[in-house]
Amino acid sequence: MTRSLGDEVRRAVDAELQPGEVFRVVIPVLIPPPNVGGGWGPAVVIVPLFWAVKRSMWRRAAATAQAQVGIPLRRRMLWGTTDRRVLIFAVGARWKVGPLIASIDRSDVIRAVAPSTVSQGWRSVAFELVNRPDLRVQVPARLIDPIVNGFGDQARR
Repeated sequence: MTRSLGDEVRRAVDAELQPGEVFRVVIPVLIPPPNVGGGWGPAVVIVPLFWAVKRSMWRRAAATAQAQVGIPLRRRMLWGTTDRRVLIFAVGARWKVGPLIASIDRSDVIRAVAPSTVSQGWRSVAFELVNRPDLRVQVPARLIDPIVNGFGDQARR
């Protein structure tokens, strides 16, 4: 019997729910990777080196974001949202759900802002936090509207 990612995430989120807390949605999240590019040169030598450098720079970008915001972050995460908190889970290879690394009270999130673009794939979202710098992440394009509406000013009323 195969297990779906949704079942795994749901079990992990359910294990962390407080009494009376209501589960809402799971959001796959990336720290924006650094822009690394340029000429390819001899591909046999350059490509493996390129990927190693990109991975290292991506880890460094996640560490920098973590230091700025003061919340444990990884370059790839799953966020489970409830009516009270955002639960942040680490993920492993193939998006296997890892341990809970942090949680943010929803009252600490002022709003989510996404630039209006018509792109597919992963899009940027900035979460404005109380007493912390904005947290910029990337989420799947299909989740932009639910995120912005769920963390907008109207959701706080």
